[in-house]
Amino acid sequence: MVMQAYQYYFMTSLPALPGLGENPPISLAELCERSADMPEVHAAVTAVLLEHDLMLRQGVLAGELEEASPAVLTEQQSRGEAPLPGYLQVEGEKERLIGDDATWEAYFRHVAAIGKSLGSPFLCEWVGFEVSLRNALVIARAKVLELTADEYIVAAELADKEAEVEDIVGQWSSAENPLAAQLALDQGRWDWLSDSGVWFSFSIDEVAAYARGLVLLHRWRRFKKD
Repeated sequence: MVMQAYQYYFMTSLPALPGLGENPPISLAELCERSADMPEVHAAVTAVLLEHDLMLRQGVLAGELEEASPAVLTEQQSRGEAPLPGYLQVEGEKERLIGDDATWEAYFRHVAAIGKSLGSPFLCEWVGFEVSLRNALVIARAKVLELTADEYIVAAELADKEAEVEDIVGQWSSAENPLAAQLALDQGRWDWLSDSGVWFSFSIDEVAAYARGLVLLHRWRRFKKD
């Protein structure tokens, strides 16, 4: 991948990410705003930050959060008062038992498509890891509840079959409470990100990895406050 000068200057203008558990150096909205004039950089940033917004929206609609501060979606979309972007609305698909599963499946396919269009191996590999982890959690939950997991699997074609998620699922399943379980998942995600090997490349891959790290820092801080 040929490094563009604007990507170099963009990355060098950003504050370094601290370790997981420390305060995020900038807000997600600021990262989104800083990238707004660079189409490829902005596409990578928003593809990653959208995951954060969708999780907040899910929390608001489930009554777990009173409000959300989205970086990509509008406030109305995050509250379910306006439709999601068209690329997250899949028509012609069979109805899912859990409505959000269709949205997440569309999201992962969207990010994979963005990754291919930008020539970003990281985005495609991240999707493969996330889909594998999500589906492994589905299988683990289904086993406990004595349910069939097939109806809850999303975007199976995108899963990275080589992703090492068993230890993460094990940490999640043995956690003492839901908060500890969520933190175990995000620690596993952080470890995967740290090993992704895209740092100091000043490429679109590093842009996306930075955005992902910033999301995890913000989420960890929110969970700890809760």
